[in-house]
Amino acid sequence: MPRNIVYRPETEFIADLVYRSRTSQRLSQGEVAEKLGRAQQFVSNVETGKTAVQFVALLDLLQALNYDPHQFLEDLQARMGGSSKRAKKRR
Repeated sequence: MPRNIVYRPETEFIADLVYRSRTSQRLSQGEVAEKLGRAQQFVSNVETGKTAVQFVALLDLLQALNYDPHQFLEDLQARMGGSSKRAKKRR
C-alpha cells in the first residue's frame, strides 16, 4: 500500500477490513458508494488507504456494509495484535 501524508498502520488495517467486508458480500464499490450517497472514488480511496476516514464516515460505511461497529473494532484490534501500545500507556 502506498504511504501518504496521513498513513498510519491502522489505516491499512481499516482499509483491509472494509475491502474484505465489501467483497465477501459481493458488493461493488459503486453499490456501497450509492448506499452512502458518495462517489465510488471515496470507497476506493478508503480501501487503498488514500483516505483516512473520519469516525462518522466510518460508521456510515460500516452501516452500508451491515458490519456491526463493535465487531469491527474487535476485528481491528485483533489485526493490530491486541491492545495498542498507546492505550496501555494511557492507563
